Parts: sequence; structure tokens; C-alpha cells
Amino acid sequence: MGKSDQSPGPVAYHTSNVYKESMFLFGGNNYSKTVHESNDPDNQDKVYTPLFTLNMKSFAWYMIKGKGDNVKPRDEHSAVIDEGSNSLVIFGGFEDGERTNEVMYFHLK
Repeated sequence: MGKSDQSPGPVAYHTSNVYKESMFLFGGNNYSKTVHESNDPDNQDKVYTPLFTLNMKSFAWYMIKGKGDNVKPRDEHSAVIDEGSNSLVIFGGFEDGERTNEVMYFHLK
């Protein structure tokens, strides 16, 4: 993981899950700026795409970029930790203003 040059900042409608010594924050809306991998200033979704992690010992924030298919910005979703597969499982939420029932996995190991 590379250290992020910024923390996620204020955010609502996200999920936060604790696993081992880290808290994982995904998605949500900050109502002031868009934070996503393309950094497209014309995007008006104002929804977070990256997965952030907070080291619970050092309180340092990191941004994690996943491998595989790009994750679309989303908010109002659900997320749980599956300890058996060391994964963060994300379900549903809103993508581009539309409700989705998509399931995504972030492998945390």
C-alpha cells in the first residue's frame, strides 16, 4: 500500500469496516468534491470510488487501488468483512443515481 496524500475527509453514506488492525472506508458522498480514480473535474457525482484504510495503530490513512474491473463510484451500499476469504464484500447502493444489486469483493490479503 502506498500512503495517500490525503485522507478521505468528511463523508456520508459510506461504509466503514474494521479488520485486524485496519479500518476500511469505501464509497459515500462528501457533497463538496469528487474523489475517484479518474480525477475528472467535470464529474458531478460527488461520490467516492477508492477504498481507504486507516491503520489503527499509527492513524495513518492509505488509499488502496484494486486490481481487475474498475469500481464505479457508489454510496448508500452495504459492506461486511468475510474473514474466511479475507475479503471486504460490498453490495448494492447507488451508481450514477441508479440503484444497483451488484456484489463486489476486495481481497484484503
